[in-house]
Amino acid sequence: MKVLGVYTGKIKSYSWEGKAVESAIFKEEVKGKVFLSTTGFVTDEQAEEKYHGGEYKALYAYPGEYYADWENILGRDLPACAFGENVTTQGITDDDIEHGDTFAIGEALIQAVDPRIPCFKLNMRHNDPQFLRLFTREEKYGTYFKVVREGYIQSGDAFTRADKSGTGVYIRTMAAAFNRPKEHINELRAIIDLPGLPEQSILNYKTLLKRAEK
Repeated sequence: MKVLGVYTGKIKSYSWEGKAVESAIFKEEVKGKVFLSTTGFVTDEQAEEKYHGGEYKALYAYPGEYYADWENILGRDLPACAFGENVTTQGITDDDIEHGDTFAIGEALIQAVDPRIPCFKLNMRHNDPQFLRLFTREEKYGTYFKVVREGYIQSGDAFTRADKSGTGVYIRTMAAAFNRPKEHINELRAIIDLPGLPEQSILNYKTLLKRAEK
């Protein structure tokens, strides 16, 4: 497993559907090493820190394997960093990562926390007002990581599992439970008891469970 690309971006203003939108989703590839701190890459920014960045969402990784799937679905080639990820990986997907798993990446150590819950800015990134609906349907979300140990990373670094959490709750399962809660009531019950899940995520999953049980 390895890192195919590293990407960071600055907040800029864009026009989307007649409104000005602040976003850093259009990221650029980083050449050479970049420092990953407990709040993310030092050269990266987030326009809405409630949903992106911070301690529990310091790094967003997206599987490179999904790109071929998306190109088949969309019938077109995709540019690098098409989903606003910080790193594109090779050799591991949401089906292989349990909540709490830790990975060595360059000098850093990171821990899997949550799937990336998409927002309308993906529509803007792909210039398609329906893309968010498609992204949600496919449930190829990618993973948010917490930084356990800071350090420099770069494209080409190994992406190595350091420890398996044993929670049995995979990122793909968490995405499916968020997207289709009525089909995943038991999974939601397991998710809200996960150690190390941020408070806001626990509240979100509890809300979904309460609605699903009605």
